[in-house]
Amino acid sequence: MYDDLSWRPLESTPGERSPSPEDSKTGSILSCLLLGSDSVEFPTWKALFAATFCGAFVLIGFVWTRRRAKALEEERKGEDSEMDDDVPMDEDEFSPVGSGVAFGSGEMISSTSTTDGGPSSLANSMDDSSEEPEAPGAANNFSSMTFEPDETLAQERLERLYPQLDISLFQKHPLPRRWSNHDRFQLLTLSADFLRVGYNGEGKTHKDAAALRADNPIPRILGIYYFEIHVVHQGINGYVGIGLCEKTVSLNRLPGWDKCSYGYHGDDGNFFSSSGNGIKYGPIFTTNDIIGCGINFMNKEIFFTKNGEYLGKAVDNVNTENDLYPTIGLQTRDVLIDTNFGQKPFRYNIAADIEQLQRATLRQVMNTRLSWKKNEWMNRACASWFLHRGYTRAYEAIAKIHGTELDPADAELMEKQRALRKMMANGQVSKTISALEKDMPEMLATNKELSLMLTTQQFIEMLKKRSRSRSRSKQRGSSVSIANGSSAPASSSSTGKRPASDSAPHPSRNTVKRRTNGVERTWEDPDKPCSSSANGNAASRLKEDIKNGQTTNGKAATPAPEDVEEEQKPMEREVSVDAMTTTVVAEEDYDSEDGITDGVVDGVLNGYSQSDMAPFEKFAEIIEFGRTVHELSQTFQAPQVQLDMMNKAFSLVGRSWSEMKHDDLFDPKQRQDMSEMLNIAILGHSGKRTTSLLTEHLLKAKMLERTAQRNNVGGAAFTNVEDFMMNGFDRTILRDEDDKKLILDQSEPIKFADDMTSRPAGDSSFYAGKTILAPMVRAGRTPLCMLALKNGADLVYTEEIVDQRLIASKRIENEVLGTVDYVIENDIVLRIDPVKEKPRLVLQIGTNDPDRAVEVLKKTQGDIAAIDVNMGCPKPFSISGGMGAALLSQPEKVKQILTSLVAVAEIPVSCKIRVLDGREETLEFAKMIEACGVAALGVHGRRRVERPGDANRNEEIREIAEVLKIPVVANGGSSQLKCFADIEKFRKETGASSVMVARKALSNPSIFREDGMKTMQGEIEDFLDFVCEYDENFTATKYVVQRILGGEQEFDPRGRQTVLAATVHEICKAWNREEKFVECKKARLRHSHKRHLKPDPETGICFFDISFPPKRLRMNAGAGSPKCVLNKYCDEAEIERPKYHLIHRKSDGRYEAVAELCGKKFSSRIPQPNKKMAEQVAALVALVGLEQRERLAGEWED
Repeated sequence: MYDDLSWRPLESTPGERSPSPEDSKTGSILSCLLLGSDSVEFPTWKALFAATFCGAFVLIGFVWTRRRAKALEEERKGEDSEMDDDVPMDEDEFSPVGSGVAFGSGEMISSTSTTDGGPSSLANSMDDSSEEPEAPGAANNFSSMTFEPDETLAQERLERLYPQLDISLFQKHPLPRRWSNHDRFQLLTLSADFLRVGYNGEGKTHKDAAALRADNPIPRILGIYYFEIHVVHQGINGYVGIGLCEKTVSLNRLPGWDKCSYGYHGDDGNFFSSSGNGIKYGPIFTTNDIIGCGINFMNKEIFFTKNGEYLGKAVDNVNTENDLYPTIGLQTRDVLIDTNFGQKPFRYNIAADIEQLQRATLRQVMNTRLSWKKNEWMNRACASWFLHRGYTRAYEAIAKIHGTELDPADAELMEKQRALRKMMANGQVSKTISALEKDMPEMLATNKELSLMLTTQQFIEMLKKRSRSRSRSKQRGSSVSIANGSSAPASSSSTGKRPASDSAPHPSRNTVKRRTNGVERTWEDPDKPCSSSANGNAASRLKEDIKNGQTTNGKAATPAPEDVEEEQKPMEREVSVDAMTTTVVAEEDYDSEDGITDGVVDGVLNGYSQSDMAPFEKFAEIIEFGRTVHELSQTFQAPQVQLDMMNKAFSLVGRSWSEMKHDDLFDPKQRQDMSEMLNIAILGHSGKRTTSLLTEHLLKAKMLERTAQRNNVGGAAFTNVEDFMMNGFDRTILRDEDDKKLILDQSEPIKFADDMTSRPAGDSSFYAGKTILAPMVRAGRTPLCMLALKNGADLVYTEEIVDQRLIASKRIENEVLGTVDYVIENDIVLRIDPVKEKPRLVLQIGTNDPDRAVEVLKKTQGDIAAIDVNMGCPKPFSISGGMGAALLSQPEKVKQILTSLVAVAEIPVSCKIRVLDGREETLEFAKMIEACGVAALGVHGRRRVERPGDANRNEEIREIAEVLKIPVVANGGSSQLKCFADIEKFRKETGASSVMVARKALSNPSIFREDGMKTMQGEIEDFLDFVCEYDENFTATKYVVQRILGGEQEFDPRGRQTVLAATVHEICKAWNREEKFVECKKARLRHSHKRHLKPDPETGICFFDISFPPKRLRMNAGAGSPKCVLNKYCDEAEIERPKYHLIHRKSDGRYEAVAELCGKKFSSRIPQPNKKMAEQVAALVALVGLEQRERLAGEWED
């Protein structure tokens, strides 16, 4: 065989078996024959003859194959030009989205090839459509044999595989379609269709491993993704791996060996998950096996298949936050792999898994049990929809559940509303207008948009009826009776009479003469639509009514051919043919209401014959009525959408029915849409809600569904609102235009039910009539919150916590304290007592991003009672990050944050603001916040630039409270508060529902006591008790104690001791709470000593996050350090002493250590300043984990 570029003989190439001696002889002879070399020694004349024969056979096959390939390619491209076989094609010509030969290339992209390489080799000149070779040694064609050459078919197949996605989502989140030529190790070779992979390395050690990734990451929105490989040849050792990996994973490794990489290996059947140590998973795979890899983003599981058989879950809890790519890795010579990314049917039935997941998702939603409050809300939502649609009986039935009765006036309106909708949906526009003039005469006079909509639809119905009538007339007129073996066209006669016309009568005539079998009949037109009498014709009367500000009604004013259904034919045309004269006489359709007749009109009018007037008469009445519609549109500023519909209808006049019957104006949905718009107009005119509560929430759910899909949320394509909530119902509840407006224009938030208790996020009862501890930085932590609740506060706020800190924190259930802690390394961001504190705890966050706010909510809402967004803090640390008072100047951002929280919250949502510079501005801002659906609004009565020394604007808070329906929580009156009675006074002055106390509650936590405030000493002692109980840190403890002390810290000896204190223990000692401190600490130690440490599932390390200061080593020098005590225990137990593994943290230069003994590993995640301290802390953890802590004398842990 020969290299494609240099034409040098090769010892072996990927995909070939090792040549036998006979192959070598024959190959040498063929080499000389093809290259003209005389350096080969011919063994015998027999061998020469055999070689010549073989060479001739190969050359003939080669020529035939090349010609056949050219013919197929020309046929496929539709081009006559031929491609030079000696010039390799450009890479773009084989792109899967390129010129139509996406999967038929015979070229090869190798690690050493260039774009302007030498002529194609014999190996690459085989017919692309040939069958798969029996052995890789015969695989002369390196192009993939697996996929369609037609990209359209491949795209259609993918769309069928993922029917839940529309084309726009495919464009935003493209699927993996081929292997990336840029994301591959240099030892791998790719076919020109980027689907067949070979290996060019030695394959001797793990350093020879090579991998590549797909061209696009897997969209999480799919829910399930799957691809397959075909092992054309396993190579020498079978080192083949298939799996998934992130973008950052090294390509010089097999899948699964590195972090964020997962792979199933064929040589041993092991599965590797971010580690070089594999676990037994499935069978080995070899030549001709088809191996599949899939990921379930809903369950975060990776699975594999072999030859269509499911091998089971390989790993769960996969991190899917970052993009994952399909990958394969090779480390063996002569290996050849084909890939199927879905362009061809899979061996495994992945479509069944997708369908099963869809059903499971739907079943999970349908099986969700609602609380009684939500069931009650659903009944009200359904009742509002029945009322909106005019379903009287259904509304009465559901109203009985609530013990209410339908008002007779409402019942009458619903009946009229439903009847009008039905008439409009059936195309009976003139009857609809007549009914409106009778029952609601003032509505059409005042609502010109509705009048224009109705008259435009009336014009459309007239045009539809006229065009269909003309079409039937022409069809019947073309039928001919045959006499004496001859026929005559129905459109002419030999007597010179004019043909039967399907036009309207001439404006000057009121009679129509007809002849049937030679008998002339004269009919009088009862409505005289075109006469010049006092009554006037239809068009003139309609114009006169519009000029007078009225909308036409009645037969005379409103031609209504649309009131007659097309299937109801008032008169069937008859055709009589005289055998002698072949005169055709047609009897016309006649509509007594609109006055339009089709027939023969004799005589001459004003010097014009019937033939002259025929083209005009066909559409005279319609054109005249269209003019009146246009004049109506000029009397006011009509919406562009109505003008577009009107002009489009005008443009269709004169066209045949066959040309325009498929236009959307004549679609039944057009009538339905008009019916819906009429229904909305009637409800609005009657003072009712124009949209039902159910519709609003379904539209909101659909918006969230689209948002999830646009953001590539895992499995979002399965959350189809219509399938979940509207299966079997009238889907017109979600109109396309409403949906589009909601998605594209979110400037107006959706308004929720007036009863805010119907939603958890809007549960106003939680905030109503409450006395509240305000959020305070450095103070609003568990001890002060618990003290406020003990003294009588109804609710307590945490300090403002920035969203990014909460997102970065790790939630830990503190078994020692019985709390839930959110921790970043050694820093406790948030500590919550889930029993005593949680039911009345409001988490206040600082944020300027709706996505981060929602992430915080989802992470914490199980541990808190409500969530509040800080929009009033004027301090630099808050506003510099675009949070706090900075949001007061960003109303759009405020709406985005609050509506995002309300949409997903299972707890009440509120926010806290300051008054703005202008009163009207403040009121508008407050109304906007209320419209977002929050449960309450906190208002600080000072402006952004004002501070505690400035007076609180109580009257502005009162104005807000009077305007809003939700509870207003007044804040900023600490300077007015001296005792609990002052809180109630402040509540009355502001008119607020609740009061929030900040500075006064910090300096006098007993302000919430109705039976009188405590002394300073009593308040500090109570606070320190909670400090000891909840293990509060020194900084926060000292800050609060000093604020309670106030000016006394300079004169009170205990205050001076507090100022000089360096630990919590010293502060407690100053206030006679040392006994409490020691008792709580011992209790924590006793609990921690009995604690059973569970190993981390990923690392196997038992973590216990404890530490101690270096001075403890000096203080307890006589008792022995943790390392010494641990070594002594090991010697006594006759076990090997521990080994210490050090970890140097690059982020801060500190150290962590892992102590390994007895087959277990122990460590603390609290970093230490040096290696010695890290080992000592690890030894302490080991003593705790081995339940040998009692051996260590003295106090160590902090």
